[in-house]
Amino acid sequence: MLKYLSYLNLVFAIAFAVVLRSNKNYIDLAFLIPSILFNWLSLYQLIKNKLRFDKWHLYVGYLSVFISIISTIVTIKIIFGVFSNTSIYLGPSIYLFLARQLFDISIIFQFITALKENKKILSRSN
Repeated sequence: MLKYLSYLNLVFAIAFAVVLRSNKNYIDLAFLIPSILFNWLSLYQLIKNKLRFDKWHLYVGYLSVFISIISTIVTIKIIFGVFSNTSIYLGPSIYLFLARQLFDISIIFQFITALKENKKILSRSN
């Protein structure tokens, strides 16, 4: 399941990066890079049939999850501001926000699943 989730996240991240690049939204594109790197590293480890993470792989995963959590908080704040009529939103469509939320939740779920699998593999090898 983790392999399919990694493929899904990687394809979704690349498609999302293309949309961000076409909208000239380079800041969001820069924050997407750790997620793409984490997905690529996870797939690389899964293809090698060992999900043993090095420290730097875990750091990239933590950075990716941190960015996803911050993105989720900002998105929720913007949506509540728009629905409570305290702010005016003139950015991209709401579908782009929902796609980013789906991607962020998927990244967090993938990291938690990969961390659990990593701990299982480490406990078996000891």
